[in-house]
Parts: sequence; C-alpha cells; structure tokens
Amino acid sequence: MISKNALVKSGSLISLLFGITTTSFALPTNQAVALGSCNNVELTFKNGTTQTISIPKDGHRVKNKGSIEGWNKLSLGAARTNLQPGDSWSNTLKLNIKCVTDAEFEIKWSDNNGDHFSKFTSVNISDQKATFTLK
Repeated sequence: MISKNALVKSGSLISLLFGITTTSFALPTNQAVALGSCNNVELTFKNGTTQTISIPKDGHRVKNKGSIEGWNKLSLGAARTNLQPGDSWSNTLKLNIKCVTDAEFEIKWSDNNGDHFSKFTSVNISDQKATFTLK
C-alpha cells in the first residue's frame, strides 16, 4: 500500500487525480494536506446577552480562512438550553479543519426574539481552545 505522503511528495497524487504526468513536481509536506483535523478543541460559549439563551446541537459551521473546501457543518455533540446571562458552557470536540490561528465559525443560538447567527473570524484554535461570546 502506498502512503498518502509518498503520493503527495512525488506528485503522483496530482497525476492520479488529473491524469497529468510530471517528473519535477513536489509539494512541501506541511502544505500537502488540504483537509484538516483538529482534535480535542474546547469550545466555550458565553451568554453575552441580558436574556436566557439556547444553543442547539446542530446548525453551526466552521472553516479555515482561505480554504478551498469552504464551510463545513459543525455539530456540538449536545445542545444547551437555558444558559443564563453571563454564564458559560464548554464542549470539547474534534473539528474537521486544521488547528490554525485564523479559523472562522458561525454559531447558531436563540433567545426570546428568535434564532440568531453569530460569525467569528480570525479565531485562534492552535492551542485547542476558543471562546465565543454570543450577543
């Protein structure tokens, strides 16, 4: 079995995907993988409103800034209801993006006024932690 790194280093992956033959093409190992996996990221959600809010399990999105793959669905693994003003809730997840300093998140939440989406840009998850103040 040929490893993914061996294919990428030799340029054979490109040949397989596009039917191109090359003898001098090589990608640096640190740039070879377009898709990522950032394990055990603690996401903390803080209620920055004056009302009780709820955060659903699904309906969120995440992406690496400038990524060719765009937005990915984000499931929190659990929902949180009745989060009081000023209170926080954390959940640890495996994200389907790279651990970078400029990740983007779109978090869905609701209060008495309906559903809301808060967008967060340039989020540093390289330390496997992120805090989102929902307001």
